[in-house]
Amino acid sequence: MFSLAFLVRLLIAPRAGFYGDLKLFQIWTVRLDEVGPHRFYAEGQFADYPPGYMYVLWLIGKISVPPGFVLLKMPAILGDLGLALIAGSFAERIAPASLKKRWPVRALVAAAVLFNPAVIMLSTVWGQVDVLPSVFALWSLFLLFTGPRSLRRQIAALLLFAVAIAMKPQAGFVLPVMLYALYRQHLHGRRRSELADGAFSIVVSGGLALGLWFVSALPFGLGPVKLLDFYGNAASVYSVTSANAFNLWGAVGFSRPDSSGDFVAVAGIPALYFGMLALAAGAFWVLWRAHRTIERGGDERRILTVAAAALSLLAFALLTRMHERYMFYSLGFLAPLVFVRPLRLAFAALSGLFVLNLWWAYAYFNSRADLGRPCALPAPGCFGFGWIFGGFATDTWQKKVWSVAVTAIAITVAWFGVRWAAQSKPESGERVRVWPGSGFWRKLRRLREATPADETARAASAWIGSRWAPIAALGRGADRRRTDLSRVAESRGRPVTM
Repeated sequence: MFSLAFLVRLLIAPRAGFYGDLKLFQIWTVRLDEVGPHRFYAEGQFADYPPGYMYVLWLIGKISVPPGFVLLKMPAILGDLGLALIAGSFAERIAPASLKKRWPVRALVAAAVLFNPAVIMLSTVWGQVDVLPSVFALWSLFLLFTGPRSLRRQIAALLLFAVAIAMKPQAGFVLPVMLYALYRQHLHGRRRSELADGAFSIVVSGGLALGLWFVSALPFGLGPVKLLDFYGNAASVYSVTSANAFNLWGAVGFSRPDSSGDFVAVAGIPALYFGMLALAAGAFWVLWRAHRTIERGGDERRILTVAAAALSLLAFALLTRMHERYMFYSLGFLAPLVFVRPLRLAFAALSGLFVLNLWWAYAYFNSRADLGRPCALPAPGCFGFGWIFGGFATDTWQKKVWSVAVTAIAITVAWFGVRWAAQSKPESGERVRVWPGSGFWRKLRRLREATPADETARAASAWIGSRWAPIAALGRGADRRRTDLSRVAESRGRPVTM
């Protein structure tokens, strides 16, 4: 399966590409070969990617200068395979045992990544590299959320996360969920004598990750302060509501100032800060729901994973300055959860919307629509473009519809995702989760769905017995009294009636 997916990508890669990005990668590779890393970020030279991915381009330059477009796509193509491998292994860890007995979960999840048009479109057709930080971020979550807990495993997880951030900061949207996971592992419910050891473990692993992030920039002449300034300046390159992203601000209006000049405001708040406040509120809701559900016995691994996916998706939907490609991170985090039916539907819908978003930006820039030119992609690249997107006009109703759809799915996943993950069938030996306030028959049906067939009657009767315990106790007391009186009557030789 992996060989077939790789072959498909090799056949597609020479026939397509986003010229602007690939040409920029080529220029950066040549410059790294000529001046080296230390003088790469020079005054007057445009480079808005952090040092993490520049190491990849520097290695490519050791193979060929100038590199061809297919060679520039190769790290992302290999990243697709890595993402499928990690997502499949992740799903194998967190899927219910009963489901794994019926279906090859690992293979199906890997196939959902390898042959997903959204994944192929980004890496193989476009040539962008967001899959690489996604791989490292998902690998980090895999180590942190699953498997045996150890300081070594935790340090490895945070180091991988540092690599992801060093490549692209958009991978960092899952950081609040990771911090909550560390809190649960080391501080939550611990005795006072254990809190110091737990805090020390967090500080050590976090310090090593932060150190790796800072050290990775030193060969490029960026100390800690300059590195932070670089990230801040890179985030301000496109100070607009939506940089071609189908999200909340795409529905409001694309490419409008978000914090300066004639900026877009909501209730007097600049769009930039309103998006941040909305994301903070969404993050609080997701983490609060995750905490409550885990405390009630939900599977911690599945709940933390869906929380990470929901938070990344909310960031794409609510923040300004988002590019069309940044939804990919949430797709990568959702991939291990496709065995949960509602999340599978969300994954499929978001994949389709992501393809549409990429298609519009790809056609716009490759056709040079900024110069007033019509769609000029090779057939069938322009088929249906007019009625699907309304042409190249910025704020057509079609693009607003797609933007509203993405935002609605993001809010739905954030609102219900934790519940969906908690309601998937539990492992054998897990406590059955019964949601309060849902009615007698609904509870009984959930018990029947979450319990093997030969144990359904026992589980249901146990729940009913606990519900009606006081009445049952009265009945048992009456039975005992009747038995005692019967024994007395038999000893005296006459019957007793009641």
